[in-house]
Amino acid sequence: MQKILCIIVVTLLVGTIKAELGIDVSQLFSVENYTCAKNNGITFGIVRGYCSFGGLDRNTNQSLENMKKAGLKTDVYMFPCRGKSAKSQADDMINNIPSTSYDRIWIDIETNPSSGCTWNRYSSD
Repeated sequence: MQKILCIIVVTLLVGTIKAELGIDVSQLFSVENYTCAKNNGITFGIVRGYCSFGGLDRNTNQSLENMKKAGLKTDVYMFPCRGKSAKSQADDMINNIPSTSYDRIWIDIETNPSSGCTWNRYSSD
């Protein structure tokens, strides 16, 4: 009986999952570009808010505005620099992007080519 109940619960949960298509961008695009994306099934966008070299992306606010004008939901992502204070980078980004412009912040950790910012010597072990 417990096994059957478990199968029913899992089946109900799977039936309530909603998938959406989104994009992440690191360049400035026009409202028309985002409108085209929306017309082709994209529902949200994630804009780069902080660059791999450890500084703000100067196109972020305009990108978020253009996405919103096209009717997309918006988030931002941070590409942090390993060689700088995490707190100062996060504060810098949060203080320079209006909180009403996005829903959540994503953290993008990947190979970083910027001098002093690489993650290559670090591992999750």
